[in-house]
Amino acid sequence: MSLRGKLVLAQAPLAVVLVLVGVLSAGVTRRLGEQSRLILADNYRSVLAAERMKESLERMDSFALFILGKLWQRQRFLHRLRTARITPEELKERLDRGDDIVVVDLRHALDLDAEPHHIPGALHLTPDEIENRHAEIPRDRDVVLYCT
Repeated sequence: MSLRGKLVLAQAPLAVVLVLVGVLSAGVTRRLGEQSRLILADNYRSVLAAERMKESLERMDSFALFILGKLWQRQRFLHRLRTARITPEELKERLDRGDDIVVVDLRHALDLDAEPHHIPGALHLTPDEIENRHAEIPRDRDVVLYCT
């Protein structure tokens, strides 16, 4: 055998080992790629779930702010309603001054019979008639509701 043949024969096991290491590293790299894809897919689902949770929390936060705003508006309305009362003396004073107001007498017929005092110029409606006759109440002036 020639020197060249002996050198090739001596180097053959190294070449085989090198090929085997190359094949093995290709397999490991392929498996690593597959595992990386699975990890990324799992993380992507986690990221999507986290974003959905964040959006849900934002909607709940918006809803809570909406409810708080409505409660605040309601409290303001009730406060204005409580403070929008007028005493009989204030009403008489305004009528005597000639203020442009409409008085709606909402007393029931039985109350009128028991206390037959009438407010001059008042529109008399029973509570049952309000729904059918509400158009008679002017919307361009202050309205005072008188009830017992």
